[in-house]
Amino acid sequence: MTDVVSTSELSPSPVELTDLQKLSEEVNASADEQSVSIAYITDTHFDSYKTPASAHVLHSMQLMSYYSSHFGVDLMVHGGDVNDGAKPKSISEADIKRCIDAMKMGHRPFIVLQGNHDDNSGYARDETANNANQIITNSEALFLRRNYFAKWLQVPGNNPNNAVFGRYDVPNSNVTVLVLDGFDMPDNSTPDRYEMRHGHTEYSVAQQNWLKSTLTTLGASRKVVIFDHIALNGIPTSAWEYEISGLFENFTYKHYLSGVASSRSMYDILTSHQSQFHNILGFFAGHTHADNNAYSGGIQFVTAACGLADRGHNRELRSIHDLSENAWEIIQINPTRNQIIQYRMPNGFTDNAFKKSWTM
Repeated sequence: MTDVVSTSELSPSPVELTDLQKLSEEVNASADEQSVSIAYITDTHFDSYKTPASAHVLHSMQLMSYYSSHFGVDLMVHGGDVNDGAKPKSISEADIKRCIDAMKMGHRPFIVLQGNHDDNSGYARDETANNANQIITNSEALFLRRNYFAKWLQVPGNNPNNAVFGRYDVPNSNVTVLVLDGFDMPDNSTPDRYEMRHGHTEYSVAQQNWLKSTLTTLGASRKVVIFDHIALNGIPTSAWEYEISGLFENFTYKHYLSGVASSRSMYDILTSHQSQFHNILGFFAGHTHADNNAYSGGIQFVTAACGLADRGHNRELRSIHDLSENAWEIIQINPTRNQIIQYRMPNGFTDNAFKKSWTM
């Protein structure tokens, strides 16, 4: 673990630096005075000892931070599942600190979403017979993750589970970023396997009310992009370009019905707003480890490939210590054109369903 260095800036290889420069040129070529750029990576599942790929994925985060620092972005977003959460709590906590260090190296505002792996509940559930002492609690997560970006993400006061949802108005622009937490649930000192974040989605009533209120306040005044670790119930399975079965947000098991209902509520809030104001330019998620896209309820939904080279769809096409291990991108938002363009790092990995651009 001591060999995984995260507190000093990465020095890209000549090949990497050439690719970063090419990426910057492509982004700048399509930008205008109102454009906003967001560096985005998700599902890194960083694990300092499990596999070579899960340890080396920190390099991808550092490379994205190097781009952000040297070529410039308005915001950096990690879409959740920062760490794998499949080892003793103390090791997971150390790994999370390394990931936050890597994000800091971008020297830009950053936000790290909550994924289902981030609280170590997978390890608690599957390796220690539902031992709650191995779970990173909501209050502990504040000090490991959210407190580091609280200066940027406007988190509402009514937030009983210290969840990671809120608003960020990009300075000097007409773009508002809304961050959702699809695993917004209370701690449980004696959980069973059905009450673990690791297995299902949930949105608190407080988060649902906040989203509705925030969208009402925004009206049509600003262009909106949304980030969540997981997509929403309400999107027809057939709407996805690459159809995936067994999505958490569509589970029909009785233990998960309340979470599925809360996910559908979030979908209904968003699509109702979109039908009236048409200013939600895109919804970005991860979780499935695959590039994918679906147009549903007047909103363009996309998911991104796994940041980790040895997981996810078409993983056999990727290898560590090669540009294909990178699955991060620059999302360019062009509010005057109601357009979004996604630039995956040149020679980085893309699935077949990667959606390059769209106009709303």
